[in-house]
Amino acid sequence: MNESEKAVAEVLLKAKAVTPEQLDKAVRIKNTNGVRLEDALVKLKICGEEQVAQATSKVSGIPFACRANNLLKPEKDAGLEALVDHVFAKDNLVLPLYIEDETLYAAAAAPHGDVLGTALALKTGKPVSLFIAPASELAAAVEGFYLGPGFAPT
Repeated sequence: MNESEKAVAEVLLKAKAVTPEQLDKAVRIKNTNGVRLEDALVKLKICGEEQVAQATSKVSGIPFACRANNLLKPEKDAGLEALVDHVFAKDNLVLPLYIEDETLYAAAAAPHGDVLGTALALKTGKPVSLFIAPASELAAAVEGFYLGPGFAPT
C-alpha cells in the first residue's frame, strides 16, 4: 500500500468501518488486480463509496462533496459546460461546480494527487480546487449536468 492508502485504511479501521481481516482481503485484491485499495474496499462491499470518499477527504484534506450536502450542483449559466466538456468530465469523473475569484472548483471521485487538478488547470487555463465525491453520485451528477434534467441525480 502507498502512504495515502495506509492513511485511508487507518481512518477506516479507527472508525470500525473495516476489520483488519477485511482490510487484508482488500489488500490482496488490490495487489492481485492492480486496483486502488479504495476501489477494492468498495468492490468487495466492505465499505460504501461515501465512507471511502469521506476517509480519503479526511486524509487528503480535500473537502467532501455529495448530494446530501448539496455540493454536487454546478452553478447554472456560468459557462462551465464550455470550460470542461462532457467527454473530459465523463472520462475523468470530474464535475465543474463553480468559479470564484478566477478559480475553478470541481468535484472528482479520485483526485490522484495533483494529476487531475493539473490536467484540469491546463485544460481550462484556471487554477483548480477540488472536492472529493462518491463515484456513483458524481457519475449521475455529470450526466445530469451535461445531458439535462432527465439524467439528474435524485
